[in-house]
Amino acid sequence: MPKIPRKTTHKNYTQYDPKIHTRTKGGHGFGMKKGIKSTQWETSGAQLAEVFGWELPPHLKKLKEEYEKSKKSDA
Repeated sequence: MPKIPRKTTHKNYTQYDPKIHTRTKGGHGFGMKKGIKSTQWETSGAQLAEVFGWELPPHLKKLKEEYEKSKKSDA
């Protein structure tokens, strides 16, 4: 079994965001930082519906619109 190098950068992982993630002790992964607040849209799993082309239920459409509005106002 080949050895995995210890010094890997998390820049290769598109999901890694140093603002909300922390590295694991082994250096091969990352987890959420404590105290991070996320929106209901981010935790609803509705992004998967968009990926697979499923229709969003009305309550998730509303969450998506609110999320997009808040992102536009932040920019």
